[in-house]
This record gives sequence, C-alpha cells and structure tokens, in this order.
Amino acid sequence: MNETGNEKPRPPVFVVAPARRCGTTLLQRALNSSGTAIIYGENFMFLEVFPGSLPGILGNLPLKKARTREVREQVLAGNYDIDASAMFPDYEDYARTMRSQLYQVAGYYRKWSLSYDRQVWGLKHQIRRAESFAAFMNFFPRARFVFIYRNIFDVARSDRARFPNDYPSAENFAALGRKWRHNMDFMRSVRRDNVLHIEYAEIESDGQRFVSLLEEHCGVPGIKPDVFSHRINVSPVIDTLDAQETKTSYRPPASLSLAEYDALRLETSDHCARFGYPVPSPEELSSALRQPQEDDQPRDAR
Repeated sequence: MNETGNEKPRPPVFVVAPARRCGTTLLQRALNSSGTAIIYGENFMFLEVFPGSLPGILGNLPLKKARTREVREQVLAGNYDIDASAMFPDYEDYARTMRSQLYQVAGYYRKWSLSYDRQVWGLKHQIRRAESFAAFMNFFPRARFVFIYRNIFDVARSDRARFPNDYPSAENFAALGRKWRHNMDFMRSVRRDNVLHIEYAEIESDGQRFVSLLEEHCGVPGIKPDVFSHRINVSPVIDTLDAQETKTSYRPPASLSLAEYDALRLETSDHCARFGYPVPSPEELSSALRQPQEDDQPRDAR
C-alpha cells in the first residue's frame, strides 16, 4: 500500500447514469486503466437500498428517543399491559449503529482497494430510485461523482440488444422512458462542485479534452486513451454469445418496432427537446442499424 496512516484518504469516485447502456462501463474501464483507481461493479444495496432507509431512521431523532424510552421504562418497571411495538434498547445508539454500517461498507471497499495498491476506489451505478441515491450522496459529501448521459433512443436499442427478455412489449419501452425521464430530472438538478456532468457523445467529439476533465475531477492521472478505441458491451460471464461476440465482446444495437418506438417517443420527446437530444424517425433508426460506424461506444479518444 502506498497510502500511509497519516495521509488523508482520497475521495471515492462514483460513475452514475440515469439508465443502463449510458457508458458507465466505458468510464469504469478508463479509470481502471490509470493504475491508480479501481472502480467496482454495481452494488445497489450500498448505493441505494440501505442509504435510502437511513433518513427514516435518523429523522426526528429526539421524538423517537423519547417515545422508545418511555415504553422501555414502563416495561422494565413491570407494566406489561401496554403496546411495546415502539420499544428499542436505546434508539439513539440504534440510529448511530445503522449509520455506521454504511461507512463500514465504504471502509471495506477502501481497505481492499489499498491492498491492491489502488489509492482511489469507487463504483459504477445506474440509478433505480433517485431519492435513495440522493440520500447516498448526502452521506458522502467528499466523494467525486461523474454523471454521464445518453440519448434515450440509443440507450433503448443497446439495452434491448443486451437484455432482450426485459422488453416483451411496447409498455416496457414506455417504462424505460419514464425511468430515464425521472432520473434525468434528478441528475440534471444536482449542481455541486464534486459532480462532473458529461454527455456520452462528448467522449467521441473531443476525447482528449474529456480525458483531461475526467483525470482532474477524479484525481486519477494516467488514463489510457486507447481504452476508448474498442467497444465492450457484453460479457461471457452473464451473456450467451455467438462466435463474433465472443471474439469482439460487442453486440450491435437492436431494432425497435413502430409500436415500441412510439411508446418510447411519447414518454421522452419533451425531455429530449429540453436536453438537446434529436428524436430520430423510425426510418432513421432503421438506417442507423445498417451503418457499421454507428456503434455503441466511441471509437477513439482523439
């Protein structure tokens, strides 16, 4: 380990998107290529489920302390003819213990990352419940966040290709659109110095500038630009691959039916206009599928 006990811990880095297939894996690969950082895979319990429960536990603490103490004292005094549903051994200690668990998980990630000689640790994440992730951000004010965005129509085609069983009907694309829309509203509203907002398309249009921004924001020098020169969007661990996919680790975007396209468009066209994303016609989507250069990740970081 290079970090000493007297050195202030370096902030963790969280790469966050409003949905799958927005580029979190690409940024994970880029940051990991530095040799300084190690960005792990998704952990929804750590980043959403558990922190999302903590505001309800920690909120209104004086009242909860008083109520649980009153019930406990009556029971200990021999009054068993009361409803003791609110009884805790000590509510303040319980709240403190629950909060500390979140930081113990962070300590677990940091400990093992340092043992791998990586001074910066983090995770990639796609938001499921924005309110819960907002709570996580509040518990880690020193962390660095990278918010990456992508046109929902590109997201839908890529996600359909990777997870076809998740889209048995047009309503599933409508649900994807609603989730993307809600999470985009939340993410775009966050304006903090520790949050870097980037567009997926920016990586390809000005790759060198993007790498510099990412290195500076995350405190991770040495990102290898050649990471951006090839596409990886499937895994032999969780996907059934054909021969070409096994060779390239890449699966081309899938098509959308007219009904699926309309379901997605009706949910997202206003937000696409607000955020500057073109809404392609069904014909344009079909044409794009025939173009080999219209792929799922940037080709280089010029």
